[in-house]
Amino acid sequence: MSLAAPFFAWLVTLAAVPIAIHLWGKPKAQVQRFAAMEFLVASDRQVAPRRRVRELLLMLLRALAIALVALTVAKPFFATTRPLLLGTSGAPESAVVVIDDSLSMNYRIGTSTLFERAQRRALELLESLPEPSEVALAFTSDAARDLPLTTDRARLLQTIRAARASHRVGDTGAAIARAAALLSDAPHAERHIYLLSDLAQHGFAGSKIPSLEAAHAQLVPIDLAGGLHTNRAVTDLRIATVPELGEGAAQISATLQNFSDTSVSDLEVTLRIDGKAVAKGLATLTPHTPIEKRFVHRFDPSASHTVEVELPADALPVDDRRLARIAYRRPIEVLLVSGDPRTIRREDELFFLETALDPEFHVTVENGLERLKDSVQGRDVIFLVNLPAPDAAAGNLLQQFVSGGGGLFLAVGDRTDCDAWNAVLGDLLPQPLATLRTVGMVASARRDGETRISGNGERIDRFDFRHPLLSPFAGAAGEALRQTRVGRFALLRPTPHAHSGTLLRLESGAPLLVEGQQGKGRVLLLTTTVDRDWSDLAIQPGYLPLMQQAVRYLTRTTLAPPTSAVLVGQPQLLLIEESDRVVEVTAPTGTVHPLASPHRFARTDEPGLYRVAAARTGALQDRPKAWFVVNPDPVESDLSPLTASALRSQPHATGGTPLVRQVELAPGLGALLLLVLLAEAMLSNRVGQRLVRKVGQSSR
Repeated sequence: MSLAAPFFAWLVTLAAVPIAIHLWGKPKAQVQRFAAMEFLVASDRQVAPRRRVRELLLMLLRALAIALVALTVAKPFFATTRPLLLGTSGAPESAVVVIDDSLSMNYRIGTSTLFERAQRRALELLESLPEPSEVALAFTSDAARDLPLTTDRARLLQTIRAARASHRVGDTGAAIARAAALLSDAPHAERHIYLLSDLAQHGFAGSKIPSLEAAHAQLVPIDLAGGLHTNRAVTDLRIATVPELGEGAAQISATLQNFSDTSVSDLEVTLRIDGKAVAKGLATLTPHTPIEKRFVHRFDPSASHTVEVELPADALPVDDRRLARIAYRRPIEVLLVSGDPRTIRREDELFFLETALDPEFHVTVENGLERLKDSVQGRDVIFLVNLPAPDAAAGNLLQQFVSGGGGLFLAVGDRTDCDAWNAVLGDLLPQPLATLRTVGMVASARRDGETRISGNGERIDRFDFRHPLLSPFAGAAGEALRQTRVGRFALLRPTPHAHSGTLLRLESGAPLLVEGQQGKGRVLLLTTTVDRDWSDLAIQPGYLPLMQQAVRYLTRTTLAPPTSAVLVGQPQLLLIEESDRVVEVTAPTGTVHPLASPHRFARTDEPGLYRVAAARTGALQDRPKAWFVVNPDPVESDLSPLTASALRSQPHATGGTPLVRQVELAPGLGALLLLVLLAEAMLSNRVGQRLVRKVGQSSR
């Protein structure tokens, strides 16, 4: 038997109060004999036994009533651990025990978590299966821990006892699909999939429960939560600088949510900076409605900081706090030089490029190279867009700029003279220009002056996701980038310089984006335009991140856009120098992970702050600007259960199975309490006294 509200169990001790009153409440007066009272005393001796029986019964009934009230409030229940409703014959079976090990299974009820309950049920279920049943294990958040069908009970028991709940999102549908695949060719006719879970809806969002008809199996869901789904969480945390309030000022916005059916008033919200509480506030959370709590704080702009917003711990404490990192740094200075300026801004060569870079970097625009000598001072990156060949003085200035560590981005256009560029820029070009090629019609015949690519052109076909510049395009962003159509581009001579490489290629194999290195600096060459004259790259979703990532790569400051946090299980790109060859990452629990790939860390299994230390050679040194935080996925915070009807409606071979639920004892205890109170009332009046007298007379 377990208690849904164990806090109230202590009230059972109040049952001792009527007993104490009965024992201590007897009269303590001295006995004085009096002749006239002897007759009455003799009569009293005849009724005393009946009175003592009545008082004893009243004492027991009142103590029992108090105990029943306490037990009813504590909500005791029994939970079935064997699916007796299936009506199985007790013959050996092939079974898969699916254990939900997702973040929500860390929910604590009383002295144990839901996952610990799942472990106990799994052990009891394993012991109850008849020999020689075959059993497999499947986990919802980590398929690597699955165990195939086996009769080795010792191995199964050891795996179950050693398992721990993770902080990842669980995919219950996928786990059931793997279980069905294991049972498809199982040896026994009796086949069951036992699902030990809180049956939260989010576990079935990723994959639907598959049909079990092919596996001839029956799904047996065992609800471990009993409908309990009260939880609150910090589901998002954002930081935005507020320059108008002074240097280092920022606004911290936390999204709070109450995943229950009752409101929570005056909930304390704490802001911590670098682990120290600096501000507190109150919030009222209404059911299932996110609210935003804002703080304003002034940071030390010369350092990096960890920001944390925290709620009082509840039954699922892992989502009661959320972290972010903020690091102030000198803005990157970018100079854009246009070779084809226009009076109408949207027709200008730099319109799309300036729009993409201006929110993130400090951008300055120049027309032509006449003022290059003055403009290059203090710049981190220079973009030369559709320029005729610079003169020798400008060429030497650019050589010095790149060799000293500056970044140069070159983009061709109608005014580009391939031979002149090769002659003046020399080794700055990653690969010499050959000629211009048109593969699609480049049109500008619209009345509004807009240009567009008509015809098919060529699409981007190949790029290396492992390169730090292109690593953010490994997912959907990369697929969007492939949709780019290029109608005209510059062909390159097959004589690349040393330290050069092709990052993007077209379908024909022609290079689209090429990198090179000169001294301490880097050069990127785009063989088409940065506007819409020769391609539609400028209006693709990947244009903005590609240009911003190019700036970061050229400056060597960061290899990825800064983010406030990653979610548990997602890889993190480390913001370290390329020269750092020895890297270690310390997890929130203190585990140290030596890193083989210096720019990518994938073992983000714990929420919290990850510290990075690195060195070129020798002793490691902390890199606070590379520290990062990992937060739990807010999907796991909503514990709303999947209804029994929704679960039974899923396609099973047997048409669905009864949900194995907890047997609530509170209704029965309430009925017993009414009977006890009725009996106490009867004994307290004359009817009860007569009944006791008759019972006493019949006993004699």
